[in-house]
Amino acid sequence: LKLARLQLLESPHRSMLPPMVASHHTFVGTVSALYSQGSVGAPGDVTEMQAADAAIDSAKTAMGAIAAVNVCEEYGNQPSVAQGTAHNILSSGVDLPGALREKIKQLAKQV
Repeated sequence: LKLARLQLLESPHRSMLPPMVASHHTFVGTVSALYSQGSVGAPGDVTEMQAADAAIDSAKTAMGAIAAVNVCEEYGNQPSVAQGTAHNILSSGVDLPGALREKIKQLAKQV
């Protein structure tokens, strides 16, 4: 967790990720609508759109890992705070590495 904390939570670029994901998501939605209206074909058939979707999925996974590491590091000793947040992370369906997912499951079960 120390390496994850250093690389994810203390990254100088951490604050840039949420707005970048939001603007990218808006862009992809706009381009998809244009493709649909222009009868050019399905947006998912376009290589660039597939790459954009993959980038959004990767960003969501990174943000989920950041959130999970933050819960473990900052609230692991505060069950009342960690439980709800850990449950939300699990409910989101984000794909976490095995050891991190198990730690979040443990925190979600705390009372």
